Amino acid sequence: MAMLTIVAALAPVTLGRYDLTDHQVWALGSALILAGWLLIVVASARTPEYRAGWAQSLAEARLTPTDVVGGAAYVLYMIVSLVAPIIIMLGVAPDLEAALYFTVVVLILLGPARPCSGSSSTQRSPQTASGQAALPPTGDPSA
Repeated sequence: MAMLTIVAALAPVTLGRYDLTDHQVWALGSALILAGWLLIVVASARTPEYRAGWAQSLAEARLTPTDVVGGAAYVLYMIVSLVAPIIIMLGVAPDLEAALYFTVVVLILLGPARPCSGSSSTQRSPQTASGQAALPPTGDPSA
């Protein structure tokens, strides 16, 4: 995600050096973003650790109101992140292309913060030490 953010942020700057129209710059940058998303999905699907994590998450799923809200937010995030570049590429809203592109770059940048914020705000109870050997006494045993 970090690499996709960097590529997406620098694409208009790099492409702007060539003799391209504004729409061409935003459309090519959007194509790079969509290609980056595709690479992330394919790489994740092919990685055994990610597949195992997804399977475990589905097996342990307990649907809470927080999960519903988080899932809805994630779906909205993905829709905007994927539809906005398509809108740019199609030239549907030429006056909004720069704003839409900037929005997508910011969303890509903030995307990884969602899972991190959930894990850091969750209170975990301290783990008990089970089956550990007793600590040796401190100090001089002859005293």
